[in-house]
Amino acid sequence: MTALQKVEENVNLTAKCCVRFSGVFPNADCRWFINDTQNFDVTKLIIVNNTLEENVSCCAFSLLAKRNVHRQSLKCLVENNLNAFDKSPIYVLHPAHAWWEPPHAFASSMIADRSQTVNVTCLSEGYPSPAVHLQIKNTDEHDQWFSLPSTAELLEDSITFQRWQFQLRLINNTSLFLRCFASNNQTNATIDEGFLVEISHGYPIPNVHLESSKDGEIWHSLQLTSVSNVTSNFTNRVIYQLNTTVPGTTYYRCLAQNSNDELAYSDILHINVQKTIQQLLMDYMVLIIPFVAVAAVASLICLRDQAVLKITAVTERAKSRTSTNCKTDFKDQGRNHPSE
Repeated sequence: MTALQKVEENVNLTAKCCVRFSGVFPNADCRWFINDTQNFDVTKLIIVNNTLEENVSCCAFSLLAKRNVHRQSLKCLVENNLNAFDKSPIYVLHPAHAWWEPPHAFASSMIADRSQTVNVTCLSEGYPSPAVHLQIKNTDEHDQWFSLPSTAELLEDSITFQRWQFQLRLINNTSLFLRCFASNNQTNATIDEGFLVEISHGYPIPNVHLESSKDGEIWHSLQLTSVSNVTSNFTNRVIYQLNTTVPGTTYYRCLAQNSNDELAYSDILHINVQKTIQQLLMDYMVLIIPFVAVAAVASLICLRDQAVLKITAVTERAKSRTSTNCKTDFKDQGRNHPSE
C-alpha cells in the first residue's frame, strides 16, 4: 500500500493498494479496515500493469479525513488464497485545543490556599502535537493573557489527547484567572475561556492549641485557656499564660485545625530558663507567650452528599526579637528579666 501523506482535516484522503501476481489475474476483492474494523465498501482490483515479467493490480480508496481517525491504522486486505494485506498510519492535521481538567467532575473553579503550590492539569489535542502553556489574565493590562514560566510535565499521551500537569506557587491575596493554551501553527485553534482560582484566607477560624516538648520530638498538648483572642481579617491572635519553675530548655509550637483530618503547625520556639540567685527567691515565673496562630486555610470541595475540608498552613509572623512567630516576656512583680 502506498504510504499515506499527512492530510488536512475535512479533505479527502486517498490510498492505493496493489498486489503483484503471476499467471491468471486473481479474482479478488480489496477490503479496507481502520484498526482492524471494517467500516467501508469493498473495492475491486483493477489491472494497472500487465507485462511478461510482472502483473500488477491495484484498488483505490478514498475517505473524508476527520480527526477521529487521526493516528489510526488503515489496512488493505486482498482476499485470495494468500490473503495478502498491508497497513499504513493515518495522520490528520487539525488545530490545537487545550482545556483545564478540574480536580473533580463537578468543579467549575479551583479553591486554593494562599502560599500553596497547586497542581493544574491541562488536556490538549491537535496535530502536529501542540506546545501547551499555562496562562494568567492580567486585569491591569486590559485583560491580556501572559504565559507563566512553568514547565509542563507530560502525564499521558494517548491517541486522541495529551494530559499535562503544571505546578504553580500561589502568592496572590486575591483570586485570579488562569487558562490552558495550546498552539501548533494550524489555523482556527480553539482557545479556552479559562477558570477562576479562588484564594482562601483561613475560614472557618481554626481551633488553636499550644504544645510543648523537652526534646523537640515528642509533643504534649497543654490544656490551657487563652487569656486573649483577637481576630482580624487574615490573622487570629491568641495569647496563653504559662507558669514554669523548672530550669532548662522547653520547646513550644502552635497548632491550628479547622477540620478533622489535617493539622497546621507553626515554627518551633525554644525557651531556655536559667535561674539566677535573685530568681531563686521566686516561687514561680509567669511566662506570657503571645503568638499569631497559624491561619489554617480551609477549602471546601463538594463531592455529591459529602464535604471534604483541606487545610494548608499560612503563617503570619509576630514582630519580635525571636525568629519564630512567638515572643516571650518574663515578668516578676513589675521587674523584667531577660529570656534566652
